[in-house]
Amino acid sequence: MQWDNRLIKERHGCGAPTSAALWAPHGELATCVRAYVTRSTLAAKLGELDRLNYFPAAPTCAITWFMQGDYAHMDLVGKLIHHDLPRPVMFTGPHTQPTVSANPGEVDVFILLILPDALHALTGLDIAALVDRYCAPVDVLDADWLLMVNAVLHAVNNADRIQIIEDFLLPRWRALGQERVSTGSAFQHWAHVVASRAEMHAQGRSERQIDRRIKDWTGLPLRQLRCMGRAESTLLQARAALAADQLKWADIAATMGFSDQAHLSREFRRITGLSPCELKDLFTHESHWMYQIWA
Repeated sequence: MQWDNRLIKERHGCGAPTSAALWAPHGELATCVRAYVTRSTLAAKLGELDRLNYFPAAPTCAITWFMQGDYAHMDLVGKLIHHDLPRPVMFTGPHTQPTVSANPGEVDVFILLILPDALHALTGLDIAALVDRYCAPVDVLDADWLLMVNAVLHAVNNADRIQIIEDFLLPRWRALGQERVSTGSAFQHWAHVVASRAEMHAQGRSERQIDRRIKDWTGLPLRQLRCMGRAESTLLQARAALAADQLKWADIAATMGFSDQAHLSREFRRITGLSPCELKDLFTHESHWMYQIWA
């Protein structure tokens, strides 16, 4: 595998040997796998706040492997939520709110982010029943998937993990035999393609029936998918403007189609848990590493 060619973006911690990276899938899986995420804090001496992990609301499903280390689920103000979470592998459905986790010690983590309509097509799972849900893979996946999950857990390195996943997914994705328009990497474009596909499959049906089909595929209504897509695009545009010292929220609000800057602020907080004025923290603090590698 051309490992170096798969790297989209990488981050290394300042003053501590942490790493995080975003990796692209095989070209034929671009409409199935959103990305692979790797995160390591091995040998890093982090403070309590640096061991937090902030994630935005997102439409993807995920399988997370903890090769080393542990985690706990937190609320947005940093309070521990006391409920058992599966270990060492966790499945999560689409999330409608931003989430926070904490690592009490060092971790080595690998994450598969899979688009919900693809997972539905591959497995027949009721994605709506998985929204905002954390569970063990055995609770939702069949025996073949569980064999793959176990093989990834015992793989030697991240390259082997990706190879195992793609050896499993590629023949199944090809076997579906569906014409699939490339969705690109952005959620905004993906939501548009999903909507177009739903309209094509439901010619002559009402808008409500089309939205029901989209929810069957993705677990979420089209309006919510579009909000998430626009928030992602807004975040990326703001990050580029901040790096160029040209950040003007009013201009971004107009470009992204928000009614005004206050509207942008509400949407931004709903997806990230932060206000636009806290944007700098997203791109500098260790705990917001996911935002820093996202592309």
